[in-house]
Amino acid sequence: MSVKNGALISTHDGDPASYTWMDDSVFAIELKPQFGGRVVRLAHTQSLVDENMEHDYWAEPQATANRDFTRILFTSNWGRSGTGEVEMFIIQLPEGWMSFFPGASSRTRMRARSVERIDPLNSANPSLFGDGRWTVTFLAQIQTLKFTGA
Repeated sequence: MSVKNGALISTHDGDPASYTWMDDSVFAIELKPQFGGRVVRLAHTQSLVDENMEHDYWAEPQATANRDFTRILFTSNWGRSGTGEVEMFIIQLPEGWMSFFPGASSRTRMRARSVERIDPLNSANPSLFGDGRWTVTFLAQIQTLKFTGA
């Protein structure tokens, strides 16, 4: 868990027997009461954790944010349970991204409309977000997925 300016970043590793909306996710929680405690799901961790396998203890997703809350690192075994293999991933968000989301009183739900692969080596600057997009960059595989916000 990482806290910045009245918001925190957290992960939740779920129980497959009683799956909930926040299981296996990285999400931001706004702690300011005037906004009603908005919760924004940022990414699915794809971690697969078997409680009976000792290696999977380290596969439980962990996350932390930078000081600007524009980059969030998280870990995942990307579905490779029992291998002991865990990789690090980064979510890149535009500055001021929390202002793009509606208040808790709004019934509007934010979700990714499309996912496209971009080549970071041939893209002009995949970290500029003037069009309201955010990206999840997979460091180990050197690929970027671009999510378009609603």
